[in-house]
Amino acid sequence: MPTRWPITSGSSPAHWPRSRTPRRRKSWCGVDEAGATHDLLTHLEALNTARRTVRYTVDWKIGEADEQAIAKLPETAWETSLHQYGTLQDGYAVA
Repeated sequence: MPTRWPITSGSSPAHWPRSRTPRRRKSWCGVDEAGATHDLLTHLEALNTARRTVRYTVDWKIGEADEQAIAKLPETAWETSLHQYGTLQDGYAVA
């Protein structure tokens, strides 16, 4: 299970507590729509090294405008989504 530490302004892995498993350092960051910027995601990607893995998720609430735009997509735009290891995820699609 990855270690979860809050990302705040000025926060960096150097300030995070040391992992109990020094051979496998994993961190996870969850961001909502208010904090999701390209700069933040670029920064999180740059934190990955051979010895440290930083994963993140970005969540947002789908609003009425989003629902309308999704409904306008043609059927041919959709394909079956994948699990994280590349196997097909039946019942779920991505455009």
